[in-house]
Amino acid sequence: MQYIKRVEIRNKRTYGLYKCSCGKEFTAREDAVKGGNTKSCGCLHKKFLKSGDARRSHGMSNHRLWTIFQDMRRRTSNPDRSDYKNYGGRGIKNEWPSFESFATDMLPSHQKHVKQYGEKQTTLDRINNDGNYCKENCRWATTKIQANNTRWNRHLTHKGVTLTYTQWEEKLGLTNGIVSRRVKRGYKIEKVLNKENYGQ
Repeated sequence: MQYIKRVEIRNKRTYGLYKCSCGKEFTAREDAVKGGNTKSCGCLHKKFLKSGDARRSHGMSNHRLWTIFQDMRRRTSNPDRSDYKNYGGRGIKNEWPSFESFATDMLPSHQKHVKQYGEKQTTLDRINNDGNYCKENCRWATTKIQANNTRWNRHLTHKGVTLTYTQWEEKLGLTNGIVSRRVKRGYKIEKVLNKENYGQ
């Protein structure tokens, strides 16, 4: 998409003239384009609705992606949810204005991840746990990877390498939970990360 020129300021919003990748010129809010919410003249949305996944009005009401989007939206905006305090209650927002924009950004990578790992192992994960839900900060991850990325995870840094306790255990072939137990016992890091399974 190519920016051509600024055309007007309306209701304190600046609008620009753009040329879509399909060749059509159209007017859009400049902040919406810069923020990634407007990516085309509308042709991408039409193409999406005509895809093999198209169902009902928005195309994917029976698709798991729709459930994921709704869950994400509610946990960031509904104070009645038990997990709201960990998301919306911490100031985390959903930056996708609609399901269509979410699907346009995340459907291709979702399909690729599902093909490799399966639907149950394809979860929406924020790269930075203090950041918002947006294209730049979201990825598809297995439940194991997502668990390693939670803000409650404890990390250890040794010789310039920072990993969670679980990741150190996997790397060194240690028994699950032994790193945590060693840390609680006050061992020095060299002893905590000893490759031998002592001190069970």
